[in-house]
Amino acid sequence: MFKNNNKKKLVLIAAIALSSSIGVGSPLLQYKQDSLPDFTNFDNVGEKKSAFFDYLLPLINEHNQVIEKQRSRLLQLVGKDFESLSYSEKNFILSLAEEYRVDHNMLEDDQTKQLLVLRVDIIPPSLALAQAAIESGWGTSRFARQGNNLFGQWCFSENCGLVPRDRDDDADHQVAKFSSVADSVKSYIRNINTNRAYRALRVNRARLRAEDADLRGEELAENLLHYSELGERYVSDVQTLIRANDLDDHDSQEL
Repeated sequence: MFKNNNKKKLVLIAAIALSSSIGVGSPLLQYKQDSLPDFTNFDNVGEKKSAFFDYLLPLINEHNQVIEKQRSRLLQLVGKDFESLSYSEKNFILSLAEEYRVDHNMLEDDQTKQLLVLRVDIIPPSLALAQAAIESGWGTSRFARQGNNLFGQWCFSENCGLVPRDRDDDADHQVAKFSSVADSVKSYIRNINTNRAYRALRVNRARLRAEDADLRGEELAENLLHYSELGERYVSDVQTLIRANDLDDHDSQEL
């Protein structure tokens, strides 16, 4: 069993190394990261942590890159009168409004435009990495392994996910199931950027932008009180994990 585990470790590490060498956005990278590796094979905690972060970081950065491009173009257009925009420019803003849950009938209103700007922004990698580690037990939870769900996201429609074993009898939520880990990352970032429970995080992020300061996950974690029923304890756990693993180093790096 010991030799077999070591062999599995080497295969996983080799796959991660290959992903890093071919670059973000490559079709091969996407293929390699569609399915979650088996992180239960690691006996060494440090090795498991490193493998988990090395696997997930490219996916977070890849989606943040998409958002950065959206935001850059949005900022170029938001100061213009909506009716003066070209057909493609209007379609671009309308598609963003739909994606980020902003009333597309109000896009001529300055407050609505600013609401869209507030929502179309990246999530610091350190924050996403720390939450994924906590919510998925470093990629080993049932919901991570069977549903590619690394962030504990819920859903409420029939057969939308996996039923928690300890769910109350009168509860109807499930833990969402995703076709790929990349979809889980995308859904998590969209949740942070649109859910009213995290409005304070978005406002704090906008303040940092206005001050031309780095977006730091440890600071924005203060606004995650409603992410977990643990409240302040959850915020503290996220911040501690960021500090203990030097995850804030990723916040200042180019995507």
